[in-house]
Amino acid sequence: MDAFWKEHEEWMRSGHTMGEEGDDSTNPRLLHFHIAKGPEMKDPLAPEPEPTGNLLYVMSESYVAASGIAKHMELGNKEKAEWFGKMMEYNGKYGHHMDMGSTTVYTALEDTQPASIYQAGDPCIHLVMSVPAEEEKTLDAFWKEHETWMRKSHVMTRDGDDSVKPRLTSFNIRKGPEMKDPLSATPEPTGNILFIMSETYTDGAGIGKHMELAGKDMPEMMPKLIEYMGKYGKHMDIGSTKIFTLLDK
Repeated sequence: MDAFWKEHEEWMRSGHTMGEEGDDSTNPRLLHFHIAKGPEMKDPLAPEPEPTGNLLYVMSESYVAASGIAKHMELGNKEKAEWFGKMMEYNGKYGHHMDMGSTTVYTALEDTQPASIYQAGDPCIHLVMSVPAEEEKTLDAFWKEHETWMRKSHVMTRDGDDSVKPRLTSFNIRKGPEMKDPLSATPEPTGNILFIMSETYTDGAGIGKHMELAGKDMPEMMPKLIEYMGKYGKHMDIGSTKIFTLLDK
């Protein structure tokens, strides 16, 4: 799997760009791309998480425009058909979740989302929720409250001091309809709404400070998050994965 994702990274770097400048008709533009890798934990929120023995590979991509996703798929089928076939095989064996183009950025650290500033080895937090439509407004409010807190207490930089404000290198919550088969030519909604968190930090100390501040500043938030993950969670990793491949230019 390491070799599989490194081949993907090489291809992404050869034909994709990071940032708003450019043209999706030739080179798809991304604001955010990484594959994170690390041990899967039985309970990521435990004080001393116990590994399952499996490894996680988590892909997180955000494009400037939907046209970039369309071009990405076009180029993939044209240039890397064998690789895409392998991805379907691996996802069938090992996959827990996939969404493709149905989610958009819902919350971020700024109103305009700059390109991510991460490096290989940055520690990550990811989670995926599949929420019934009747609970959408409740989760909307929850994540907007979380966004307000993140903007006040965190900073997007590689410089600074995590003991003052946790340093992020990327952050967003994405939202959109869950599809039964995301790769179908005409995907059919399940009726549920996806909420997907992707956070990367300059250092593991930032995740530690993030968790400390959450308990101090937002004492009701973490219990609610645990409740919602118990009801709707499909995946969570906290600090056990690190950026393995990325696009940084």
